[in-house]
Amino acid sequence: MDIMPVTLIVIPIITACLIHLIHKPWISILAFVCQGLLTILLLQYSAFIQVVGIHDLIIGPWDSWIGIGLRNDLLSLCFLWLTLLFWWITLFYIWSSHKENYKFLFFLLFLEATFLGLLQCNDLFSLFVFIEITTILSTILIIYEKNGYAIKSGIYYLLFNSVGMLFYQLGFIFLYTTMGTLNMTLLTERLAVVPHSSILRLANLFFLVAICVKSAIFPVYNWLPRAHSAAPSAISALLSGLLVKSGIYAFIRIQALFGLTFMNSFFFSLGLLSAVSGMIFALSQKDLKQILAYSTVSQIGLIVMGLSQPNTMMYLGGITHLVNHSLIKSLLFLCAGVIIHHTGKRKITEIRGIFKTMPLLSIAMIVGMVSITGGFLTNGYLSKSLLVYGLQKQGITARLVYEVINLGTITYFMKIAQIFFGPPCTKPQKIVLGQRVAISLLASICLIIPWFYSSIWGFFGLDLPTLTLFSWSKFFLLSFQVAIGFVCLKWMMNQEPKFMSTIRHFQLSFGASNGLMLFFLILMIAAADLL
Repeated sequence: MDIMPVTLIVIPIITACLIHLIHKPWISILAFVCQGLLTILLLQYSAFIQVVGIHDLIIGPWDSWIGIGLRNDLLSLCFLWLTLLFWWITLFYIWSSHKENYKFLFFLLFLEATFLGLLQCNDLFSLFVFIEITTILSTILIIYEKNGYAIKSGIYYLLFNSVGMLFYQLGFIFLYTTMGTLNMTLLTERLAVVPHSSILRLANLFFLVAICVKSAIFPVYNWLPRAHSAAPSAISALLSGLLVKSGIYAFIRIQALFGLTFMNSFFFSLGLLSAVSGMIFALSQKDLKQILAYSTVSQIGLIVMGLSQPNTMMYLGGITHLVNHSLIKSLLFLCAGVIIHHTGKRKITEIRGIFKTMPLLSIAMIVGMVSITGGFLTNGYLSKSLLVYGLQKQGITARLVYEVINLGTITYFMKIAQIFFGPPCTKPQKIVLGQRVAISLLASICLIIPWFYSSIWGFFGLDLPTLTLFSWSKFFLLSFQVAIGFVCLKWMMNQEPKFMSTIRHFQLSFGASNGLMLFFLILMIAAADLL
């Protein structure tokens, strides 16, 4: 088990290289062999982690203060399983169209390897390297279809995230010159006993700016809707479901590293602004994938609100919603991809009759829509219930704002629901087997998790309180929100306000986005001084 972390990274790399070099139709099956082998190894490794709790590994004949460090605990184990699940689903989904596209499979499997490495990093420099490689590979997959909009959006994503990572570099330079190591375990021990100077505080802020860019947190999320809407749907599902969450994962690790709590209220406010602004932009959109992309921004805001309150019910809600949103949004993007492929349309005003032409897909998509709004008997209901319980301690204002955000979520998903009704815009469609498997698997997981949540989260070290899967008070509240959402939707459809059109077409240039990033850093420094 000592070298298992390295093995999990190396296997997808070797498989990717074999597929790319051999170029034979039969070789593509190695992608599934790779996933099967990773599953078996991760099962064994999970049993090992359950016994030891934490597993550390230093690669090469180096001391821990300078060597490349890998570290796994129950949190990283949860993300490792989530990663493996998403690559299984992605392979099923793209198999019929890409099984002989060897370059695509090469980049896809190489991306899996780098993401597995990112999750296990225990030194800040290796984390930087893996994040950068992940960004480059994601860009290649975003622009893979080589149309003008995809290339423009992919380059924007690459450059903006690269600029953000410059702040990360400054952060670990300051930290290394002060503490003499980038090993996160040693840094945690030293930072716990060393007085936090202004240079250490500045290093923390530089890290957080880069992480906010990667996580698409207000106000530096402009890259996300561009990338998500331009990428192939399978890659959009990976971006929204998993790759954006790498920033959230880094946020958890960096905050634990520095152990500072003075910025918690600031990040709670940032999460709130992300949730509200994402909701407003989603309401204004007509493009199906753009609505889902801005919905991701809004839900990330809710996750950050929860994670900004350590050792509380809200924190548990943030962790669980992080995983649940990954599953839900991937399901929705995969369904959207099938719809766009078969209809040739992206605007929800032009898509009709989907329930008649693709009934099973429609049911799966409805499961995802109900889940993300916190509907009963779904995984989204569990995590949003935890967030609501935690918000009660933040005061009535925070709770009311949350309910408004959820009302907006219900409204823009009711807006999407128009596509299910009316005269069909296409003939009945037969969805390929791999896509049916991927979508059905995700929809089933969203419905199964609520019945086994205690055991599932207990396996990863989270002791969740007992939650009821149905309550009349929440039923009446949800029904009221649905009614209000329906009225708001009818009003917007009959006479769209001019400001909605303005919001829909609002775009920041690359220069303006970078200026906003710099302003964001200044704002964080000012907030740190005040707090």
